[in-house]
Amino acid sequence: MNDNNKVAPSASGITLDDLALMIKKGFDEVDNRFKEMRIYVDIRFAAIERRFDAIEKRLDILEAKFDAFEARHEALEKVVIKDHAPRLIRLERKTQII
Repeated sequence: MNDNNKVAPSASGITLDDLALMIKKGFDEVDNRFKEMRIYVDIRFAAIERRFDAIEKRLDILEAKFDAFEARHEALEKVVIKDHAPRLIRLERKTQII
């Protein structure tokens, strides 16, 4: 800085250059805190993404199992209806439900 920008020290002995350096130091500290926070957030976000990936895999497995169960259930239902339909009709006629 040129000498015109410098002000004589105040009663406390602090110049404008001293104030500028203090402010810069404060901003640098805040910037470092944000960098640390960004790193922490990135690490936590990566952990959360891994957990969601694991949950998605588990849901895919459950969905496949459910689909297989549903197919077996439908097949069994058709067999039961086919095998038992004549008996049910006879019973309904005999008991006069129909």
